[in-house]
Amino acid sequence: MGDSAQFRIGRLVLQSGRQLLDQGQRVPLGSKALALLSALAEARGQMVTKDELMEAVWPGVVVEENAIQVHIAALRKAMGAEAPRLTTIRGLGYRLEMGPSAAEPIIAPDHPAGQIVLAVLPFDNLSSDSELAYFCDGVSEDILTRITRHARLTAIGRTSSFQFRGSDKAQAAASLKASHLLDGSIQRAGGRIRVSAHLIDCANQTSLWSQRFDRSLEDIFAVQDEIAEAIAQALELEFAADELAPVDPAIYDLYLRAKERVSNPQAMERNLASLEQVTRKAPDFGPGWATLAYRRAELMMHCPYDRRGEFRRKVDAERNRCDELDPGHPDLLAARWVLSPPFGALAEQEALLATGAAINPDFVDLLTTRAYFLECAGRSAEAAEEAARAARLDSLNPFAMGLLGQALWFAGQYDRAIATLEFVRNKWPDSHHSVAVLIQAYVHRQDWQTVERLTDPVRLAVHPLREHVGVVAFARVMKSSDPRHRRAMFDMIAKRAEASGCIDPQVGVVAAELGFVDDTFDLLARSRFGPCGGPHDVLGTHAYRTLLLFPHAYQVLRSDPRFVSVCARLGLVRYWLQSGHWPDCVDQVPYDFRAECQRSADVPVDRWL
Repeated sequence: MGDSAQFRIGRLVLQSGRQLLDQGQRVPLGSKALALLSALAEARGQMVTKDELMEAVWPGVVVEENAIQVHIAALRKAMGAEAPRLTTIRGLGYRLEMGPSAAEPIIAPDHPAGQIVLAVLPFDNLSSDSELAYFCDGVSEDILTRITRHARLTAIGRTSSFQFRGSDKAQAAASLKASHLLDGSIQRAGGRIRVSAHLIDCANQTSLWSQRFDRSLEDIFAVQDEIAEAIAQALELEFAADELAPVDPAIYDLYLRAKERVSNPQAMERNLASLEQVTRKAPDFGPGWATLAYRRAELMMHCPYDRRGEFRRKVDAERNRCDELDPGHPDLLAARWVLSPPFGALAEQEALLATGAAINPDFVDLLTTRAYFLECAGRSAEAAEEAARAARLDSLNPFAMGLLGQALWFAGQYDRAIATLEFVRNKWPDSHHSVAVLIQAYVHRQDWQTVERLTDPVRLAVHPLREHVGVVAFARVMKSSDPRHRRAMFDMIAKRAEASGCIDPQVGVVAAELGFVDDTFDLLARSRFGPCGGPHDVLGTHAYRTLLLFPHAYQVLRSDPRFVSVCARLGLVRYWLQSGHWPDCVDQVPYDFRAECQRSADVPVDRWL
């Protein structure tokens, strides 16, 4: 047992083999209880059998089995509020849940010393009309976008910085670990606008720049550029932006209201109609075309595949128009990403992300998208690093934090993953995708008590899993000791695939985890990857992607050399061979992964649609 190893158990810190600390104070604990706790901690969340504990604590000595129970009881008493982390796996052994408590974020804003990190706060609404708060937020966000685009500045994500309003702004710098703050106010009356803005150096609380702009409302874009350029100059950064043509204030109002990102398809359609009106009335307004293309592409992901052709033609036309007016707009790049095929186009997707990185490598949305891309390419360790960068810049963003939890779980960092996902669930209980990943993490740990709690019908009625509801059935089947339940689930998967001739590659992972490896590979060989135009087609942004092939916990499919030919059909082998960017599993599987890829190099890629 390494004396230097240190483990976090909620509020407790275990120095393996030495002592247990509670907020720096030593917890009284006998030597055998400490040895038991150290053995459990070094298993990093995995179950430790009674025999393994006996060998670790009493090597070569015959003792009564109840000796473990006595010391486990002492451990639970000493652990206090963290005692529920030590669970009994009836008849088998024990497991210790690691990581910080769910109430604590697993990652906090943290930036290199001396790095300029700007937080743009939502400008205060000084107008008599409280309904104009959306306008103030929109102007603030546009300033943030123009600074990050044209000055290559690292900035805190909007979701985090915009949570600080009114009196809470005093805590923004310390909470976000920003080096500089941009704040201000907006007063609007009739066709006139007054914008006051000031830049603060957080280290000494001095004002580096401040100015008031009294302009016509039609000059709002010029004001945004002047503020962005002034910030760049104050921070000694270059700023180069193309000037936006003036837009009718009523059209800009409509744009700010309609650009909001929503997940409800009906709300998406309403916003889309408004954005179409914006581009009709202001055909030279580049951001309008970019956001319209992006929002239409997002809505397309919720539509049946036989309707997507018309969507794509419209998005392509809108992208082309934006290319003429405002190339490099973040929403334009996002639309291109959404339209790219879910498999078979990794090289093209990587090139697209490189284009975005050339504009600003620290743009939060770019970092989260790149992390997701890396997961799909099997590069889970790199994905976790990119997701951590995004989370540090936007630590109050449920999507960024949820993606970090998922990336950590994919990379096999189970304790940190569960702690992060529990933090997301507690702070944002409707983050259904994160909860679905969390359920899978607890299934992997065989923590059935927690699985039952998360899949309780009463909870799901309040916080539904939506498109991820299938994880509930998977969890219940994996818990069951009756092999007929697993067979029934596999047969249902096979029946649907055989009826349509098509399958989602991620379903193959589930089928293999049920224990039917040969049957799974036979089913995949008979099926085409992708939708078939039937009622069981998978919709949404995660449909038919390859990310579920690579979680560290799901090793059954990867452990068989036939896995490589599946990857070849999905374009993964071609990408790995051409780029030299190999997946993490290359050195983890029990066969020569690179040699199998060479043998599968000529396997044709399944055609997407």
